[in-house]
Amino acid sequence: MNLRHADSTKTGNHHGLKGWYLICMEHAPKFLPVHEQYAGPAERIAQAALFFKGKLYTAAHHDDALYQLGRDYPDWQDKYADEIREGFTTNTGRFVDRNEAKNIADKADQLLQSMSENRRNDAELDSYDINIEEKPEYPH
Repeated sequence: MNLRHADSTKTGNHHGLKGWYLICMEHAPKFLPVHEQYAGPAERIAQAALFFKGKLYTAAHHDDALYQLGRDYPDWQDKYADEIREGFTTNTGRFVDRNEAKNIADKADQLLQSMSENRRNDAELDSYDINIEEKPEYPH
């Protein structure tokens, strides 16, 4: 590849940066748009999750994650019920709320076909409405 410096008077950029970009892009692969060439796998929902006191509790379903939280905080219902953030983790490691999770699952085609129309129209995702391929194991 010839990475010669473009003539800055022709590009209108006195620093020549636009010229460099145009020459490099001329030789870039043409089969994918530039923003997709380096993109990783599409984001998907990985697990149901609860975020509480700086710790993430994950499982296939929220009630299973709540069971884990209950082992650490047996009195959570009396003292901390309003402090628990419900959501999901994604394959990229992000914690997202139920609304964002619904959008991600829909785009990733993870919503179960058996989901009722009412649940499909709901803005929030329920862990029983999603197909999670790998369900993590945890001690009971």
